[in-house]
Amino acid sequence: MSDSYADTQIENRSAQAGNIGQLLLDSGKLDPQQAERTLLYQREQGGKFGQAAVALGFIEEKDIAEVLSLQFAYPYLTKGESALNPRLIAAYEPFSDQVESLRSLRTQLMLRWFSLGNKLAMFAGYESDIGCSLTVANLAIVFSQLGERTLVIDGNLRRPHQHKLFGKENERGLTDLLVQRASTDCVQKIESLRGLYLLTAGTAAPNPQELLARPQLLRTLTTLQLDYDVVLVDSAPLSESSDAQLLGTLVKGVVMVCQKDRSKMRNTEKLHAAMKMTGAELLGVILTE
Repeated sequence: MSDSYADTQIENRSAQAGNIGQLLLDSGKLDPQQAERTLLYQREQGGKFGQAAVALGFIEEKDIAEVLSLQFAYPYLTKGESALNPRLIAAYEPFSDQVESLRSLRTQLMLRWFSLGNKLAMFAGYESDIGCSLTVANLAIVFSQLGERTLVIDGNLRRPHQHKLFGKENERGLTDLLVQRASTDCVQKIESLRGLYLLTAGTAAPNPQELLARPQLLRTLTTLQLDYDVVLVDSAPLSESSDAQLLGTLVKGVVMVCQKDRSKMRNTEKLHAAMKMTGAELLGVILTE
């Protein structure tokens, strides 16, 4: 019997053990000989193929999670093996309680906003460093995991964060589009996560407020909406500028971000009033840890 025939037989028997066996083979986490030994162990001890492979020391639990994510088209990463920031828990720990909360938020936004034909939603906070950018990035990931073609726009032209979170360059982005020195080709794909894209803040500009006040912003947002199901905009904090108000007049749907034990009620009220003045609809309030 030839080696190729034997390998084919092993692969066929692994497939009979369930798709998990074939996926482990296809991903290179198991070789045909290990798959054969795993099958024999499974027959003797019972249980599932994946757990048998773990018991034999051929793979780890994380390997099962990774191949299952492929089986169900659910992007899933391993820390240390991606350029994405470890704080993007939606990518690294998609089954944690924190990410379950993000999925609940996603559902609310889908029902209350995106299902009505809207594609844009902006996230704004009063203070800096309260987790607004991180919330936007993680929420974008769970939208992409739902199968939505999702774009993150870093509208914080003063202190952009999204390119750092996703491990991308910030050479061309929103500012370059607004001065018409770039096309939408500067949108970057997040390769490790299916259906997720990023428009960074772009070249540092001395006049971010004037740039956001240009008619080109509306044309840019209108064009981008044609290519995506969900567009999430990260904005600069209100305490530092009125940039968020300029964005809010066009985005029309705003989620306020506050931080537990830090955001003051009077500042939250200022943010609410400022967003209300733009004519944008308040979609909800997120309280970060």
